[in-house]
Amino acid sequence: MTTALTGRMHDLQLDSVDKVKLAHEHDRSDVKVHASAMWYAPRGVTPFTIYTLIVSCPGTKAWWVIQKRFSQFHCLRKQLQKLHAFSTGAIRSLLKDIAKCEFPSRHLSFDTATIVTERKTLLQDFTTKVIALRAACVLQSLNAETTSLGAKLDHIYDILQRFLEIPDGLRDEDLRHTLSVSSPTCSNGSGSPSTANEDDEESCAICMSAFDASESVLTMACHHSFHEDCIIHWFEEKLTCPLCRDEAVGGHVVGC
Repeated sequence: MTTALTGRMHDLQLDSVDKVKLAHEHDRSDVKVHASAMWYAPRGVTPFTIYTLIVSCPGTKAWWVIQKRFSQFHCLRKQLQKLHAFSTGAIRSLLKDIAKCEFPSRHLSFDTATIVTERKTLLQDFTTKVIALRAACVLQSLNAETTSLGAKLDHIYDILQRFLEIPDGLRDEDLRHTLSVSSPTCSNGSGSPSTANEDDEESCAICMSAFDASESVLTMACHHSFHEDCIIHWFEEKLTCPLCRDEAVGGHVVGC
């Protein structure tokens, strides 16, 4: 009997397994994470900082927004460190990098500009490692030889999935969308999501430049598309579509 993640992988046909491997190997090495921070001071509540991270996975062709406080990142790291400390063999090796990586310190004082800047950089790196670990769980599940190993991979994968808060629509489409793309490398060929919406968008509404197959383009849930570099700067101010003001939660990556 296989567990959820391993069962899902083992049900695939051989050519589909190869596609999943390529996609997650691509994500493990080339994921992009953009970080920003905003200070909140609600009335009657101690001021706090929210860290916003835009995750762009070129292999599985998905992007989404993560918004969390430092304490939530710290909690995940402690959980993964504990798993690493009490694990052996393949699981201990799998968790070594993220358990030993540099991580921002906790401070008793209010968040200063220096603290926020340091955390923003290190949390961006940490999130990159979380995505890489998630991809590694998928890759190892394809070769899991025992139910016990599969169950442990499932447990780690579920922890990461809950933390990453991938929107339901993207999470449900993840495997189907990966299999629909013939190769996770840079391509706008058949099988790739189109940068054009029903209005036949051919250029980025932010910079007014035409889309190029060599550039990374993010398509939103509202079907509007923008150059990744352009929309990331926009998201630092507003998590909405520049054209229709639809909330930015995630979508698909087109191109490199």
